[in-house]
Amino acid sequence: MKQYIVDNNLRRLPFGMPGELIVAGHQVARGYLNRPEKNAEVFIRNPFSDEKGYEHAYRTGDIVRLLPDGTADFIGRNDGQVKVRGFRIELSEVESIIRKFPGIKDATVQAFDEATGGKFIAAYVVSDEPVDVDALGEFIRRDKPAYMVPAVTMQIDRIPLNQNQKVNKRALPEPVKNTGSDAKEARARPLTLFEKEIASIIKRLLGDIEIDTAEPLIHYGLTSISAIGLVATLADHISIGRPILNCSEYIVDSDLNLLPRGVIGELLIGGIGVARGYRNLPDQTEKRFIFYHGERVYRSGDYAKWDAEGNVIVLGRMDGQIKLRGLRIELGEIEGLMEQQPHIRHAVASVRRIGGSENLCAWFTEDKKIDLACLREQLSQKLTHYMVPFAMMQVEAIPVTPNGKTNLKALPDPEISENGLYEAQANETEAFFCKLFADIVGTERGGATDDFFSIGGTSLAVTSVMIKATENGYELTYGDVFKYTTPRKLASRFTGTGESVSLSAARFDSYNYDQIHEMLSHHHLDSYAKGEKRPVGNILLTGATGYMGIHVLAEYLTSYGGDYGGVYDLSPTDRSCFQCDR
Repeated sequence: MKQYIVDNNLRRLPFGMPGELIVAGHQVARGYLNRPEKNAEVFIRNPFSDEKGYEHAYRTGDIVRLLPDGTADFIGRNDGQVKVRGFRIELSEVESIIRKFPGIKDATVQAFDEATGGKFIAAYVVSDEPVDVDALGEFIRRDKPAYMVPAVTMQIDRIPLNQNQKVNKRALPEPVKNTGSDAKEARARPLTLFEKEIASIIKRLLGDIEIDTAEPLIHYGLTSISAIGLVATLADHISIGRPILNCSEYIVDSDLNLLPRGVIGELLIGGIGVARGYRNLPDQTEKRFIFYHGERVYRSGDYAKWDAEGNVIVLGRMDGQIKLRGLRIELGEIEGLMEQQPHIRHAVASVRRIGGSENLCAWFTEDKKIDLACLREQLSQKLTHYMVPFAMMQVEAIPVTPNGKTNLKALPDPEISENGLYEAQANETEAFFCKLFADIVGTERGGATDDFFSIGGTSLAVTSVMIKATENGYELTYGDVFKYTTPRKLASRFTGTGESVSLSAARFDSYNYDQIHEMLSHHHLDSYAKGEKRPVGNILLTGATGYMGIHVLAEYLTSYGGDYGGVYDLSPTDRSCFQCDR
């Protein structure tokens, strides 16, 4: 990173002279999303260097001066912005939203110096009725990030003005910290041991200052950098270990059954430190805070397991997994694979409604134009077909929330036409299957190369494809639709006269499943926990080419060596029989 201090004409200034700070380097962003005028104003070509990676520069708007030791001394802003705890805040923007609050007649927002260093913002409001400070804070948070809520809000009779009719900051009363109802209640009760430990960590990170545990951390100068340190420190304390005093932990399956050591499930946390719920979020509170084994517990949403020593190992979040058309999809796996592709910098996957159905979509940033067809082909080589995004879109930047998380709502809707997916039918058979797919899935049009499962088809809907195709002279098996997933591939299985050339399938309508049902009746948690062993018998393994199936097969071959009767490969060799190779 290179920095320059310049005057209004972009001329470099010597030591001690205040000027605007300009930075250049690989870390400089490409611009603000959907703000071309602002980009043209602050993102410029570096007037001092053409070195690769430093060609573009950013005008920070910060007024600084260079000290003899080479460090930059921050003086202030050259506009109406202030920098509070690492966030840039437009005071007039906060003031504008406050003026919209019911009953507010006038308002001003000012920045003040913190006693511990840094700055905080305070709001002064004029109203005929008492102003509910907590309600005003919630009102601001509806449209603005939390760091834009003033640390102090004071009600005064009028806004003092100077002779130039501007706000007279010196005539404003000294700001006094808010004491909302939640803060009062929090101070009234003693801290739990867990809360004391967190408070101790925070104090160390903020320079061993005394803090009020009922006050928001941002009021004490918690910046985005120190927040990262806080999260990392807390993670080290929480991600592995035994339950602390007055805290209970359970690891359960999706039906809230307790799981034994080594089995992965969701972590539930109980004890006196569990909160009452989310403020003003009753639905989320009901979902996350439940009664379990006679106590109130919190569903953490973390994947975890017990190790042999009785420690809890947190393995990750459950949020990254979705269920689409009955199939579980790990979004992080898709994003990670996309980011491994050449020239792709960042990728995000999510579900969007397209053409009347939910579809897997992906957005990505890049340093050059990406051929979507090639990208789709690369992903298809590593992912199962239903994990390849139906629609992909290049964007200038991935939008983020004030907390640094991906802002999925701000991502544009990807257009199907941009993905090069549609291809017209080449013959009547293709036209039949295109219309059949579209009718079953509920899309407006169907292309010859549209994948049935990518456009909204499910395993249950495959039955409809079989029935409708058979009624029109195209006899299909259940497996045909899974193997030949596009209208073109299915059409290729038939001659021009509509005569079926699909693979004959074995019929199991009269098969007696009693033995299988009896065996499955013993598959429950109690049997697993007690460690009862039963003879395995013959094994039928399906889907051995899938991720889990191939590992089960490998374990069988390496651990048992065919002790249970050998291994057979059942795969089609021609149109009339199955191959059965040992």
